[in-house]
Amino acid sequence: MKNLIIIFFLFSQLAAAQQWTDMSFFELDGCFVRSTSDLTDNMQPKKLGNGRFSAISAVDGNYQTAWVEGVAGHGIGESIFVSMPNNCSVMNILSGYGKSRALFYQNSRPKTVKLRCYVGINPTGYVSEISPIFKIQKYDKEYVLHLADVDSLQSFSFPFHKSQLASFGDSVKEQYFEEFTEPIFQMLYFVEIEIVDVYIGSEYSDTCISEIFFNNSYVPDYRKQNHSSIVDVYVDERNENRLLIDTHGNKSIEVLSRPEAILQLIETSADKRWVILTSTPAFAGEGGDKTEYLLINTHLGKVMNADIERTTGAPLLGPLFIVEKYGTVVIEHLKGEVQVR
Repeated sequence: MKNLIIIFFLFSQLAAAQQWTDMSFFELDGCFVRSTSDLTDNMQPKKLGNGRFSAISAVDGNYQTAWVEGVAGHGIGESIFVSMPNNCSVMNILSGYGKSRALFYQNSRPKTVKLRCYVGINPTGYVSEISPIFKIQKYDKEYVLHLADVDSLQSFSFPFHKSQLASFGDSVKEQYFEEFTEPIFQMLYFVEIEIVDVYIGSEYSDTCISEIFFNNSYVPDYRKQNHSSIVDVYVDERNENRLLIDTHGNKSIEVLSRPEAILQLIETSADKRWVILTSTPAFAGEGGDKTEYLLINTHLGKVMNADIERTTGAPLLGPLFIVEKYGTVVIEHLKGEVQVR
């Protein structure tokens, strides 16, 4: 369940230091975000930090919600800040307003963005009434990224050099201990995505970003789902090359068919959304003993291995395991793990 974590105010005195900037961030399921502006939602009461068009909407695992900048014009110069994994190698962006194809083209979409990185340190007790406050420093490199005008996920190699960024983080941490005495509660890396140029919307000037995530997670496009509310998942007893599901309305719906293979169901997530199968060739032959691990999303009715490999930048090598942690479903594999929604 996606729960917005509210942290209560604790008094802390930290001496001002040059090069440090204080920034408050909102948190959703361990991801910290903020934006330079949000569009005011006239349909709902004002919500600080988690309104319908706030930065939270760009990290909520839902392609149909969006961060919408809130200044006049097309939002040139406005930014969203998102925490990222220390070993960031891939950044994934769904540009535009993904709620519908019509709204995608009616609103503006980022065409060119500028990326900057920051190291943020959240001292123990350094919080406001509604959000944690980080003391941040900016990394001295920045990059420009060009986005296609498509209503689908775009994946990019993260341009910042991992070891150089890590060295910068070490120097920031060292400087912190030289200047402050408060213990570090958490230290994170952030990326700033600044709007530089846009594809102009046919009806609205507002510029939108629907989802942002990195190589440690995967958010499927459930706008294209074939099924919901899965009741049961199983391999067909009469034809072991078919994976079937039952929904509240129908039974024995075919999700996967591999005529030349034998499928074995290894594990299913508690919500029956994610399934791990093994696929073994039914007939001996060249490579006939090779067993392949498949990760299935039952709502989409497809094998997700290739999609996840593209958005994480790493092969999804078996054996695969489903683990519930971090408040979500995690797929563990030989190269690491990935959180899935």
